Amino acid sequence: MIPDPLDKTSVIAIVEFTPYEELTDSQKEDLNYVSNFLHKSKRFINGVKSCSRVWGGLMWAIGWRKSYDEDQIVGRYIKAFDETKMRAFDEHYVKSSRVGQILGNLFKDLARTPFQDNQDLMKKYNIPLFPDLAYGELPEDSTCTPHITFTTNGFYNPPHKDDEDISQWAFVLFLPTRTSDYTI
Repeated sequence: MIPDPLDKTSVIAIVEFTPYEELTDSQKEDLNYVSNFLHKSKRFINGVKSCSRVWGGLMWAIGWRKSYDEDQIVGRYIKAFDETKMRAFDEHYVKSSRVGQILGNLFKDLARTPFQDNQDLMKKYNIPLFPDLAYGELPEDSTCTPHITFTTNGFYNPPHKDDEDISQWAFVLFLPTRTSDYTI
């Protein structure tokens, strides 16, 4: 646990390192599934652009976001594409439910209260879940996020605080992968 040096009652992070040798075959399979899903998603999404925040590498986002369109409250992080590519996206994105469950269970196992707080916020504000292809689906017990960001190419940025987030919690998973096949 990493305490906040400016506020002794606060925690900045709960960190748990798991050596590769200690992962079970099932855990390796789950992490490879997440990694492959995210990397295969890149053909359907644009990289996140931020001149002031990114110092190197690439950041990607997939799932739901606040909409920037005048007549829309929420939207999805996807490229605009034709019907053929939309079908390919839907076929790929159906796999996101398992990704949401894997990440949700990792978060819940690490920090149950922050996990529950995030899930409660989503229910309270009717925020769609990451794997939902349509707005309005009910959350599962193991899911707690509307979107996922992931980075590639040695991404790094300056330390910062996201003041506009409605949740004070975030789950971060560092997963080194091979660039050849995206496995751990």
